[in-house]
Amino acid sequence: MKKLLIATTLATFALTSQAEGLYVEGDLGVSRMVASPDNDHTIADTIFDQRLSLGYDLGNQFRLALDYTNFGQAKLDEYRVKVKSIGVTGFYDFDISNKDLVPYVGARIAYNKANITESDFYCNGYSQNCHTYTLDSYSKSRIGIGALGGIQYKVSSNLSINTGIEFNLMASDLSQGGIKLGLRYNF
Repeated sequence: MKKLLIATTLATFALTSQAEGLYVEGDLGVSRMVASPDNDHTIADTIFDQRLSLGYDLGNQFRLALDYTNFGQAKLDEYRVKVKSIGVTGFYDFDISNKDLVPYVGARIAYNKANITESDFYCNGYSQNCHTYTLDSYSKSRIGIGALGGIQYKVSSNLSINTGIEFNLMASDLSQGGIKLGLRYNF
């Protein structure tokens, strides 16, 4: 426990002394989650997702960010799928003549955890009582990859508005694509 406290304290001092390149970003988005359980059909649902990132500007137009993403809950046939993700993204910011607009591209690798609930819907024909029954509930974890791009507009020297698109392959049979809008604050 003492070693963890010492390591955390040293890391905090190191980060605060180098805070010039640090930033935080919060994004909200709308996505389409798509599952392909077999080759015969595909299931999709629209979801609302949120992301919180802590990043560092490495200079020379490169950035790194660690993020936590809640992809929300998708209804995929008889399955309810809730996906949460922790990822690392490498960004490249394009240098254009307008310094207030910064286009970017990025690549993401993430640890994705899906909580899956299989349910069935039953109605009694005589009394019209309908119920949802949970048949099975389990979770799966997978490493996924993603690509994203967008543009940031500098509102002030420390604050930017971000809009972008992304695609994440969460598992061999589960993917997500969507748009996000967010705010980035540079320390």
